[in-house]
Amino acid sequence: MLRQVRGVYNGLTLDNGGAVIDSVTDTATGSTTGEVTPGKTITITGKKIRVVAEEGETAESCITYTHLATGQVIAQEDAPVINDPSKIVLQLPALPTGQYTLTLKTLFSTNAINLKAPRYITSKIKLEVK
Repeated sequence: MLRQVRGVYNGLTLDNGGAVIDSVTDTATGSTTGEVTPGKTITITGKKIRVVAEEGETAESCITYTHLATGQVIAQEDAPVINDPSKIVLQLPALPTGQYTLTLKTLFSTNAINLKAPRYITSKIKLEVK
């Protein structure tokens, strides 16, 4: 019975330590529906989303887009312009047409010590390239 119980804090499930992507905005069009423009910037907002890479990695390699139809994983090409705990601004790579899942990999913690194992934050908002 205890396995079915899930902790909730401020409305967020604690499955991912409270880390969540709340919105993705295409800054070229202002769209918040998931439609994005390849090569343009997007703004990602949320909680505990700052990308902190493991040793030997770069911040851009920790941001990936998974094509839903093919399963192809495309890594971010450029480092984020803004990389804050509640906001990331970055330029999208040239993604082919289709729907994508955005995933952030991070060691970020709210205290001075990084996490021992990476946290993966996947957006519930599907990105759409037309």
